[in-house]
Amino acid sequence: MTNRVIIVVDDNLASRMLPAIMLRSLQLQVLECESAEGIWPLLAQYDVSHVLLDISMPGAGGLEVAQKIRELPQFASVKLVAYTADARMTQADWFVTSGFGAVLIKPIKRFDLLEALDLSPTDQSYQSNIEARSSEA
Repeated sequence: MTNRVIIVVDDNLASRMLPAIMLRSLQLQVLECESAEGIWPLLAQYDVSHVLLDISMPGAGGLEVAQKIRELPQFASVKLVAYTADARMTQADWFVTSGFGAVLIKPIKRFDLLEALDLSPTDQSYQSNIEARSSEA
């Protein structure tokens, strides 16, 4: 399975924990931070594949962070996923122009999360992980 390191950035603990638990159940490496400022040390220390960014946080929001990440060439391959409670955001063009690859609406569903991270149930790595977990039981 391809190693994926996923950062979940959300100022709300429950909103961070839900996707983190879902992803850890697939034995993916998940890092959490509660502020936009907390993402920078994680990006510097880990080979991050995806970032789930809450759009509305105190201080710098997800949109601002996404724009800064996209300005840095070393993070060009990191897939950004907007994470918001505002259902109108799925119809907004801003997320594409800001470098987001997907938008997730809270509360999230497992399938939507996996799809946003390019880890859908039809994905070979997802299937391999499920089979490995089944054989351990």
